[in-house]
Amino acid sequence: MRIFCANFTISRLQPLFKNKLINHVQLSVIPWGNARIDSDGKAICQHGPLECELNKLLSCASAQHPMQDDFFPFLACMEDAVMAGKKVEVHELAHECAVHAGMVTDKLMACYEGPLGATLQQLAAQRTASLKPPHRWVPWVTVNGIPLLDDVDNIQRYICTIIYQTATVRDRCP
Repeated sequence: MRIFCANFTISRLQPLFKNKLINHVQLSVIPWGNARIDSDGKAICQHGPLECELNKLLSCASAQHPMQDDFFPFLACMEDAVMAGKKVEVHELAHECAVHAGMVTDKLMACYEGPLGATLQQLAAQRTASLKPPHRWVPWVTVNGIPLLDDVDNIQRYICTIIYQTATVRDRCP
């Protein structure tokens, strides 16, 4: 489940935080993926109910901590658990990752368990549906509005190409 997004987060996004290239990027994560809304208005996720629950948890975390430097440690912690093949229980993982990221677990869970979590997921669905061009798979990555398609592994090269002439990043770019 979620393995492609988890792998991208850990192997491609996390290095951007470590080498500080992220300081030249506005990261926007939409925790929706290939989910859809059924006729009853309920989210149905490609990889099952747990994926929907984790998406909602991520929506709450990013809403409460919109700065990418604050939100990303939570996201990376969750994706590390997925990559490690851990048996995931949402409340335990929320607590573990909230502590790791310096977030308040009770506040996070109040969002997750309350109406705000559902509202944030509806917004994620709308944001995903409004992507231009429409997303075709996950992770769907764009740089300056241009989708990287199946070349997401080279996100650092794309970022470097864009910022190379305007910032002192030569030592961080391949």
